[in-house]
Amino acid sequence: MTKNNDYWVKRALQRESESAAKGAALTTRMFTEYQRAAREIRRSINDFYARYASEQDLSYDEAVRRLSRPEMQEWKASIGDWVKRINQEQDEAVKALLKAELDALSYNSQISRLEALFGQIQMSLNDLYTVGVRQMRQEFGDLFTAGYYKKAYDIQQRVGFIHEFAKINEDMITNVLSYPWSGADFSARLWENKRML
Repeated sequence: MTKNNDYWVKRALQRESESAAKGAALTTRMFTEYQRAAREIRRSINDFYARYASEQDLSYDEAVRRLSRPEMQEWKASIGDWVKRINQEQDEAVKALLKAELDALSYNSQISRLEALFGQIQMSLNDLYTVGVRQMRQEFGDLFTAGYYKKAYDIQQRVGFIHEFAKINEDMITNVLSYPWSGADFSARLWENKRML
């Protein structure tokens, strides 16, 4: 090989080495940036749960298990900021890696959204239970009262004489509705049905 050829081979190898070094430096910078972003996200999540725990007077673990709608919207906003940063990335390979990581976090946030949805469903069921108990107590009380008076009237009509009988009061209705006629009282049976939903 001539000197000229040797020079060009060395130069090509040097260029290749420089390119590899730049690629490695870029990979290192991106990895560092990725680690920084991951730390920031973890810190944000931890801060979010800590703040939520403090505001709700919960332990950290309890806060992780609970989530309300405003906090979920805040979480979605932080994900939106991260998506913007990913979209600004010029390197397609790095962008693909970051999108893959975002997808993984998104699946985790879906679990949180499911937990939030479960919480909303629980709140709705609690409201339904409260309203249902009130309405059913009223309706069953009215039915019991009407049934009692009608039965008393029918008996008197049948035997052919009118006689004074005991009047219904709220305590009697409460006692009837509280009687565990099939192993549980009215309220406990409704609570069990709500829990089964």
